[in-house]
Amino acid sequence: MNCRRAAYAAIGMLFLSTSAQAVTFGHPGSPTPSFSMRSSVGLGYSYRQLDGENAAKAPLRDGVRRFLIVGKISMLPADWIELGGTLMGADAKRTLTGFQGQLGVGGGGYLAFHPLRQEEFGINLTLGAGANVIRNHGSAPNTDPTAAPDTRVNAKLKEREYFGYSLVSHNMKNWSVYGGFVWNLADIHQNRPPAGEPQLANVKGRSQFGMVVGVDYFITPLVYFSLEGQNFNQDAITGAIGLLIAPN
Repeated sequence: MNCRRAAYAAIGMLFLSTSAQAVTFGHPGSPTPSFSMRSSVGLGYSYRQLDGENAAKAPLRDGVRRFLIVGKISMLPADWIELGGTLMGADAKRTLTGFQGQLGVGGGGYLAFHPLRQEEFGINLTLGAGANVIRNHGSAPNTDPTAAPDTRVNAKLKEREYFGYSLVSHNMKNWSVYGGFVWNLADIHQNRPPAGEPQLANVKGRSQFGMVVGVDYFITPLVYFSLEGQNFNQDAITGAIGLLIAPN
C-alpha cells in the first residue's frame, strides 16, 4: 500500500475519548485528500487530576477516572480542512467526593486544518480545536452528620472540555505514526459536593498542557487499527478500528 492509499484508509473510522472524557486527536493521525469521510469506534481509559483539595485532604489528589466507548466521524471537503464530531459513553469515579457515576453519554465537535502535506513537504502537519461535554448520573456519600452511616445520595457530574492541538504525522507503507502537543481545559461540576466543602463543586483539570502519540496500522486500504496515548494533561489510552470512504 503506498502512502496515498494508506492515508485514504485512515479516513474511515474516528473514535473517543475522551478526554474529562478522553478526546482522541488522531484515529487516524494523517490527513486524507478531499472529498473524504472517516469514522472510527473504540475503547479507552482516562484519568485526569483535578484541583480539588482542601486543608483536611491536602495530601490526597482529586481526580476523575473513566472507562470509555468512543466514536468519531469527520469529512474533508478540501485537502486542507476537516470538520468532525465525536460521540462517547463513559462512567465516572471521582476521588475526593466519592462520586460514582453510571454510563453517561456525551459528545462534541472540532475543526482541523492541514497546512502541510507529506506529498509536498515530507510530513503532515495538523492544527485543530474543539469542545466536548459529558454528563453522568450517579451517587456520592451522604456526609450530613445526621444521616445514617454509609448512606449515599443521588448526584450528577458534568464535565466540559475545550482543546487545541498540533500533530505531526508520517506515513510508511501500512503504518502511520503521529505525535504532538495538546492544550486541554477541563471544567468539572458536581451538584452534591461533601457537606462543608462547596469548593469541590466546581474544579478544573490540574494541567492544561500535554503530549499525544499514536500509531495506525492499515490492514486493507479501507480498514485500520489505531492506538493513541496522552500524558501530562491526563493519562489516557484509546484503541479503535476505523473505516475510510475516499476517492480512488
